[in-house]
Amino acid sequence: MLRRTAVVGALMLSSSALACDLTGLEHPLVFSPGESALPTSEILKLAEWDSQLKDDFRNGGKYRVRLQEGTEPAPDPELAVLRLRSLQAVLDAVGIEGDKVESSEADTHLRAAEREGVTPKLPTAAYVVFQPDCQNPCCTGSTPAAPFAPKR
Repeated sequence: MLRRTAVVGALMLSSSALACDLTGLEHPLVFSPGESALPTSEILKLAEWDSQLKDDFRNGGKYRVRLQEGTEPAPDPELAVLRLRSLQAVLDAVGIEGDKVESSEADTHLRAAEREGVTPKLPTAAYVVFQPDCQNPCCTGSTPAAPFAPKR
């Protein structure tokens, strides 16, 4: 009897925990070699991921955009700039824009390329990182999240 009670209790705890499992908080976007735009499949995955985050974290949160880049300046600076613009357009299209983005390496690099004439490195992938205002998707109210430092 004690064993059965323990099993039932464990199942109850795990099912309530499963209802509040975190969705992945970092989403990669990978460019195809030589292409300036993200593949449609990548855009759809991002939209699904973001939609799930909005369901799981109704209190909202902030996004960060990190880039994975080649080690040398882009052999084709125009391709690098087109990829940065493509990334911005994709984020806007799925609703990750403006005040929702805490920092974006894509924006920073594009501004540097356009205003200062700096040749950007070629982005090969981007990572959209979500920091929820409330770490627990089951929380109510406005419980603040602990700050995090994304890996570089």
